[in-house]
Parts: sequence; C-alpha cells; structure tokens
Amino acid sequence: MFINLHGLESNGKNSKYQYLLSKGISPDDIYSPTFDYWGQCPYAVFNILQGRVNMYTSLHEHDNITIIATSYGGFFGHLLHMIFPYIKTVLITPSLLPLHAFEGTRQTFLSQILALSGKYMFLADNTERLDVILARNDTVVDNKLNERLLISGTRVHYLENAGHRVSIDEIGKLNLF
Repeated sequence: MFINLHGLESNGKNSKYQYLLSKGISPDDIYSPTFDYWGQCPYAVFNILQGRVNMYTSLHEHDNITIIATSYGGFFGHLLHMIFPYIKTVLITPSLLPLHAFEGTRQTFLSQILALSGKYMFLADNTERLDVILARNDTVVDNKLNERLLISGTRVHYLENAGHRVSIDEIGKLNLF
C-alpha cells in the first residue's frame, strides 16, 4: 500500500503516482488524493490523512505501507511519520515548516501549521524507516532549515544537480520505494 502526497502546485496524479503505476503497482494499492491546499485548512488535510493511515494500519502489515510525500505534502508526510514511525516514509524535497508558502494568506493557515508542527514534529525519536531526499539547487525549500528540523540519524540523500522539482528518474535511482 502506497500513500502519495503531492506538493502545493501539483495533484494526486503526479510523477510519483505515474512511477508507481509503471512499476506494476495497482491503482487500488495507491492512495493518492488531490488536495486543494489553498482551499483546505491544514488541520482538515491532516485529519483526513491521519484517518486514512489509521485505517491502513488496521488492514495491512506495517511493512506493506509506504508514504511518499513531496514538498508541501512532505510537511504532512513528516508529521505522519512522527505518529507512525514504523511506516516506511520517503520525503522528497519536503517543506518541513512551510510558513513561507503561505505568507500573506490567512492567519489561520499559519497558526494551524505551527500548531501541527508543535504537536507532532518531534514526537518520535526513531527515524529508522525515514528517508529524506534534498536537492542541492533547491530554491523553494530551505535545506538548512530542514536539516535542523530533522531528528539526528535521519537518512538524508542529497541530489547534487537537482532543483526543487526532482526528476522521478533521479529518485528512482535511489531505490527507496
């Protein structure tokens, strides 16, 4: 079972979803929702995702679930990993504290991002099943901030010649999912 969380300007049929299909994964084994991140508050998105992961963990062995999360979806993927550290999680150019994405928007978004971060960001101390892919030339996400927010021992994979929108071919070479 794969849970694929897209970034801010993307959708559930993103390149990670297409990649999983190309590897022979059935669409029935991929939960890849499209969220209107600008229209849905962070609490609502997180509650939907947490409920879905709870359902999957009751139906599947933990080793058979993988979360793949990109950019703003990486914010939610990281929080889910903190609650469910036994689930394999791959964060791709994640925005672990995405305040910059919502500058100038409703205060509600910013306060909910901070509240969710404060409650869950450092909940787990086990990063055994967490991989993070960062791109050296990323101009969207602050890699230094991400490094400070990740728990010591997290496996970080740097892509030297990549920007924020990392090619699925580069990600595939890492063999993480």
